[in-house]
Amino acid sequence: MKLLIITDIYPSDENPIAGIFIKEQVEHLKKDHEVRVMVVERRFVRIGVRSFLRHIFREHSDKRDEEGIIRIKYPVFIVFKKALYILDGFIAYVTASKKLNETGFRPDLIYAHKSFPAGYVGWKLKKQYNAPVVTIEFQGPFSSYFNEPYRGSRVLKTINHVDRTIYTGFQLREIQACGIKGDRLGIAYYGIDTNKFSLDREGAQRRRSETARGRFRLLVVGRVEEEKGIRYLLEAIRIVIKEFPDIQLSIVGPLGQCGQELLASIEKMRLEKNVAYKGICANSELPSLINEHDILVSASLFETFGVTIIEALACGKPVVATKSGGPDGVVNEKVGVLVEKANPQALAESIRHVIVNYERYDQEEIREYAVKNFGHEVVTKRLNRLFEEVSRGH
Repeated sequence: MKLLIITDIYPSDENPIAGIFIKEQVEHLKKDHEVRVMVVERRFVRIGVRSFLRHIFREHSDKRDEEGIIRIKYPVFIVFKKALYILDGFIAYVTASKKLNETGFRPDLIYAHKSFPAGYVGWKLKKQYNAPVVTIEFQGPFSSYFNEPYRGSRVLKTINHVDRTIYTGFQLREIQACGIKGDRLGIAYYGIDTNKFSLDREGAQRRRSETARGRFRLLVVGRVEEEKGIRYLLEAIRIVIKEFPDIQLSIVGPLGQCGQELLASIEKMRLEKNVAYKGICANSELPSLINEHDILVSASLFETFGVTIIEALACGKPVVATKSGGPDGVVNEKVGVLVEKANPQALAESIRHVIVNYERYDQEEIREYAVKNFGHEVVTKRLNRLFEEVSRGH
């Protein structure tokens, strides 16, 4: 099958981490399909009224990188300090259609990541190529689509006109409340490489002598920002160290909005001996990093999938995660604890629970759960079945 994958985030030389989970899925889909990837990004362009028409019909910045990926940057025009959102999406479709025609690639199916702009472009290309369209949604939260004029209504139209949209369970309930037709919806997750993320049995054995003395290493991976609940996690750590003074928390990830302020609070809260910021970790080094720790903690206020949580489970590590969306359908009592978000006391009690009951968590069982449910091979098989079903129906 000739598969056109459309997305608005994908790894590049400038940002090798962005959308890495999409790229990994693409590599597995290539085993069964002829794949072309189109990255559709928008940029805001300030422009005067006189030059508006000239600019709208001008060739926009796009390129095909060394991997044969088509990258398109389409403009959202700002005239008199006001963004013209009314054209957002339409120019993306026109530019994408032109570039796809130039390649000569005619897709049998279009697979779009997020309903806008990728899904919207896919919907508009649907008639042109007589190809069914499947979208997978990870916008977080879904309601944020309605923060800009026109975008929310375009998202709803897209979902109601493509052949299938797949979501996580909590999003499914949210969008059904928007009046979306239920027969066009399904549930799915992104997969992980369970060969790369695996249980280090020798390392786990070495760590037992440390954990037996209460010297637990906790890990949080993600952008350092308010939405990731870092502030609440630091409050929880301050509570936990009263009973377990030797625990260590590693914070790994790029600095986001208020990131420096959050890191400064480590010193203000006198947690320097227990909490350390480790900077950014390359994806290739992440499995080793996870295996050097004992528990993964996700204190997020919102998570669409929680890929890092699944990666930790594949390494046999129990997790403590907030009820923030995606983790709700992943974490159960055999692999960790779910806790209310934005609640330092509850988070501290959950961390304590995992520490006290650490020997009861079967690391082999935790890994098996991740492999059977979230491995790339399993997820790709589900996707291929869905593609076949949608193609037959189309």
